[in-house]
This record gives sequence, C-alpha cells and structure tokens, in this order.
Amino acid sequence: MKKLSLCIILIFLTTIVLAKSVTFNRTFFIKLLRNNAINKEKILFNLKNKLIICSGIITSLKSNYRYGKSYRVVLVDKAAKRFNLKLIYHLYINNTEIFKKLKKDMKYNITGQVITVTPVNSSRTEFIIDMLFQKGVIIIDK
Repeated sequence: MKKLSLCIILIFLTTIVLAKSVTFNRTFFIKLLRNNAINKEKILFNLKNKLIICSGIITSLKSNYRYGKSYRVVLVDKAAKRFNLKLIYHLYINNTEIFKKLKKDMKYNITGQVITVTPVNSSRTEFIIDMLFQKGVIIIDK
C-alpha cells in the first residue's frame, strides 16, 4: 500500500512540474513572433521561476560564481534564429562532473529554472535568459 501511495505522489508531482514547464519549440517561437516588442518581453518575463526546456550550441564555458553556482555555460539557440530571434542562455551549474563533459560547439538540450530575462536590443528580438541547471542531455550529431 505504501508503494502505491508513493507512486501516486510521484506521478502527481511529475505532472505539476511538467505543467509548469515551457518548451522552447516552433510553436512557442511563432507565438512570440506574433507579438509586439512589449508583449514579447512580458511573455519572457512571465517565465521567471518556471522551468523551460530548450536547446542550444555551447559558445562559452567559464568558472563564474553567481546565483550560488560555480560555473556558467553560455548557449545560443539555433532554432530561434529561424524566427528572427536570438536567445542566449546563461546556464548556471554546480556539478563539476557535468561541467567537465561539456565542450564548446556541442549541442545541448537543457531544462532549467529561469532566474531573469534581459532584453539585448530595443526591438526585443534578442534576449539573455539566466537559468539554473536542472538536467541536460548532450546531442551527438552524426
């Protein structure tokens, strides 16, 4: 009976986490693109403290103590570029083992909690998204 209760609780908690996450995919980018500059900013600012699922190419790896994390990984979202958007992810991570496996120009799928969003230009087509690492998968292209 305890195992059944535990399974039900885990399924419930997983559902809550998935409901609070946003996937940065074609549908999301089209929604963002259809809005004016102010609304684009509002949509992205409303992601604060939510989990986002996204991917990018690693452009920089550095030791950088911020948000209580030891490392910063900078990624650029190539899929967003097709929609005239430039999204730069600053991923803050504490796990040294994971950090050592990452390399520049590697494609990486990530889930992270959004801390802050910073517009880079006045037309609101470029943003820096600071996020805390939750999980990630290295993509190997053949």
